[in-house]
Amino acid sequence: MNWIAWIFVGVQFILLFVLFRIVIRLVLFILFFHESLPYAPSNWVPQRAIARLPVLDGRKKIVDLGSGTGELLLAIGKRHRAAELVGVEHNRALNFFARARFFFWRKKGRPTIITGDMFAYSLQNVDAVVGYWIQVVMPQLLEKFAKELRPGAVVICHTFPLPDHPAFSKQEINIPYSKKQIWIYTKCSL
Repeated sequence: MNWIAWIFVGVQFILLFVLFRIVIRLVLFILFFHESLPYAPSNWVPQRAIARLPVLDGRKKIVDLGSGTGELLLAIGKRHRAAELVGVEHNRALNFFARARFFFWRKKGRPTIITGDMFAYSLQNVDAVVGYWIQVVMPQLLEKFAKELRPGAVVICHTFPLPDHPAFSKQEINIPYSKKQIWIYTKCSL
């Protein structure tokens, strides 16, 4: 086979892989759209940008509320190996996919995936909360963060900002080469 044929085979493989990922996401979206909150996976660009934030360096416990299939946890786990990672998701099927994603992950530092309500999960000993939340749940989440997080803890979200709150200082970061933003909220000491 000449080199042109190999390039053609490589392009076909890449296209099949991309098509497979699209089909899997579409199936997940269709299957779980009837849930109380729809499954809406975040893009890999903000996931990697969040994982690279210096504000996460040295954090002991990072929680992803509404973790879905664990893609954001995967990006953070590759960069912050010493942190305890926890994903909280109410949908059992999405948790199955997240657990499958981390099945071959190293034993030490493997994220814990919890099936449960993100509003019921206690944030008392959490250093950082990350997530991709829709605007409908933002006010309720903000009150939970203000009540439960300790001073110095950070909340990181993308695409949709949290409403302003006096208990948090807000920083907006534009993701390079993208039209998306990341918001970092640091809990102030009262």
